[in-house]
Amino acid sequence: MSTIISDQLSSGLAGSGSRGGSQKHAVRKYDFREPEGFDRSHLRSLHSAFDVFVRLAGGSLTGALRTPVHVRVRDIRQSTWEEFAKAAESPSHLVVFNLSPLPGKAILYVPLALAMAVVDMRLSGTGIGDFPVRPLTEIEDVLVSTVTDDLIGELVNALAPYLMVSPSVSQKASDTDLLQAVIPSGVCAVAEFEVRIGEGEPFRAAICAPYQFVRPIVEAIERKDVLARGSEDDKDSALLPSLLGVALPVSIQFQGVKLTPLEVASLTSGDVIPLKHRPDRPLTMTVGGERCFSVIPTKVRRRLAALIVDSEKRRQRDQSQ
Repeated sequence: MSTIISDQLSSGLAGSGSRGGSQKHAVRKYDFREPEGFDRSHLRSLHSAFDVFVRLAGGSLTGALRTPVHVRVRDIRQSTWEEFAKAAESPSHLVVFNLSPLPGKAILYVPLALAMAVVDMRLSGTGIGDFPVRPLTEIEDVLVSTVTDDLIGELVNALAPYLMVSPSVSQKASDTDLLQAVIPSGVCAVAEFEVRIGEGEPFRAAICAPYQFVRPIVEAIERKDVLARGSEDDKDSALLPSLLGVALPVSIQFQGVKLTPLEVASLTSGDVIPLKHRPDRPLTMTVGGERCFSVIPTKVRRRLAALIVDSEKRRQRDQSQ
């Protein structure tokens, strides 16, 4: 925001100083409450939804074309509509769609080669060959539109865990110059996908959506993530009292000795087994089979007890030093 303003100011000052203020500069409205731009966290949030979308899209295309189709996210980036329009092939198959109640419109871009391959395969072809470079005919448009409508439906399904939207197609075109979907200077999010039919060469399709279209999606995804993290924290907090109430086996042990099988077999009542435990050495307290403390015998009223004198881990650490 500050960069835009400073650039405009510096341009205005330079023009007025060098040309006596005769040069006019274009002025556009700027909403300070709605900064136009995505940060990295926004793009990462979109990845979670589009990762689901490509899995669903792959299944949808596989069913429509009756051959394995693999779709993966190639890139999600910030761009402008003007940059996207210049990079798009012409002719191609462009679908402008709405996801009510989201504001604005988005565009599904399908390169001509992929559109022609879909047409060929839907007519029992192989999807491989030299296809004519021209806009789709009316019949071809119908064949491709059935597939693109299903893809938009899969995008709705991918967004369903975050927000409910209703899709509708408002326009189709073969060239970006024929579209009035977004303002040419507006900031957009572009999700680029790699579509591979069978073992063939990959195609690059994309979805381009303006800032006002994408922002509610990002907010819904981030809100869902915060609630999910809070839910996990609540589960951990509820589980902690139960864990702290579990009874663990505790035992006090002398240092062990080793006996041969013959010595064990010859033991009888009244035999004395000499221990290697020195009288001045503490005993070991184990909790759940793990050594935890060093203790010395004592007595509480008429019962034997153990007085903790040191942590077992600390004692071992001191011995190692």
